Amino acid sequence: TSGYAMPSLGYILGMLLAATVVGALARRGGDRSVLRTAGTMVIGSAIIYAVGVPYLALATGMSLSAAVAAGLVPFLIG
Repeated sequence: TSGYAMPSLGYILGMLLAATVVGALARRGGDRSVLRTAGTMVIGSAIIYAVGVPYLALATGMSLSAAVAAGLVPFLIG
């Protein structure tokens, strides 16, 4: 599938939002230490998943819990 029905589109949109937020945090000192950098990275990843997983559920007709199982859990480790 392509266009709005593309299941990965939510992750792409989430990446655009995350890049904006992470860039703003970095300008405000979010990249000045290892701990702040790690926190900024976690926030960026959370934004990507917060947009991508619900869109995956919507685009595929999955339940939200199934979308979490397919589009989030396998990627938590690495």
